[in-house]
Amino acid sequence: MKAKKLQDELRSVVMEYTRQTAQLLERDVRDCHWVGTNDANEGVYTICDLGDITFLTLDQMQVIIDQLPDWEHRYGSREAVAKVINEWLEWSIEDCNIENGHAHINLKHWLMGLRSGKGGGE
Repeated sequence: MKAKKLQDELRSVVMEYTRQTAQLLERDVRDCHWVGTNDANEGVYTICDLGDITFLTLDQMQVIIDQLPDWEHRYGSREAVAKVINEWLEWSIEDCNIENGHAHINLKHWLMGLRSGKGGGE
């Protein structure tokens, strides 16, 4: 496969995950743009900015969208799933840093209910 075609396909897939994630979180997809990789260079892809301070990797967007029916069943609605995701985003920005001594909880584990700190537990 030619590199240009592969790049175009990758961008198309990433933008579809971005669009669906932005829609779920009630963000305007027009505000999404790529800002660089995260500290762990996760996924080799870039971080998506869904406006304000919402940064998600492609891996995180895949966890949300690929398992959305399971999360909806667990939490009762799309709105409830979005609320839990926003709680994780807020917690990870405010409380999940080395200076505060909190361990990192990834988004998938947070959605599974494995929480500590300000976000509470189930």
